Amino acid sequence: MDLPIFIPNLKKGSTKDQIMRLLTIEKSLTNQKIFNGIKKFGTSKTYQTVRQALLELVETGVLEKNKKEYRISTKWIKSMDSYVSLLRKRYIDKKDIKIIDKNTKEIRLNSLSELGHFILYSFREHFFDVDKENDLYMFVQHLWFPFFHKKKRDLLSDFFSKNNNFIYVRNSSFLDKLLVVFYKKYSKVIFRTKFDEFFDIIIQGDCIAKVYMPKELRKRMDKLYRFRSLSFNIIDELSDITFANYPIKIIITRDKEMVQDLKKEYLNS
Repeated sequence: MDLPIFIPNLKKGSTKDQIMRLLTIEKSLTNQKIFNGIKKFGTSKTYQTVRQALLELVETGVLEKNKKEYRISTKWIKSMDSYVSLLRKRYIDKKDIKIIDKNTKEIRLNSLSELGHFILYSFREHFFDVDKENDLYMFVQHLWFPFFHKKKRDLLSDFFSKNNNFIYVRNSSFLDKLLVVFYKKYSKVIFRTKFDEFFDIIIQGDCIAKVYMPKELRKRMDKLYRFRSLSFNIIDELSDITFANYPIKIIITRDKEMVQDLKKEYLNS
């Protein structure tokens, strides 16, 4: 399932937040009426600020414009409805979550695409504690491909920019060296680190996520990442691997002592 476009930088009381609240009530308004309506919230925004926020919301597909009037996009509403249904199934009905004990959960996903979306949209909100700890450690066999969709890459960039990131990579194949250009903007990347060859591991605060990918997927990734030049065949294969159906298991636990032991073992390897 393709996930909906989330509203970028939507903070409570922001211009975009007030525009969305206003259009929820009024349904369809011109730029000038939105500018006047925002004054009801007791804050002062310039006309240019409101206009820029409207343009960004239209560009990201959250709003649509008909002649001079803006309204919330029906396509975006439907995509949000589908996404909320998916979240309800997975995180409220808990059909895809196995509770091992009070500190440990097992989550099952069906592809690298779902893994990427889980990290981007759910991991931080449900498991990370960025208010108390913003150091993020990743121990991966290969660098993960950071989304084909630019807006999702932008969200990932925003997420990385709010943490101190340290990424340890077991392999240094051709594709890893290409992807490091993206990751090095936001992280310290260290190649050729020795650690558990069966899992990719993410550590943030006292949260540990061990990502298990099936052997068939690992072999396919190893073969792809070893290619020594870019071609359309590589792009097609990368796309196919990303969306192909492979069972991926994530075991998430909270254990301060285990975090300290893992850091001591892996950071000194």
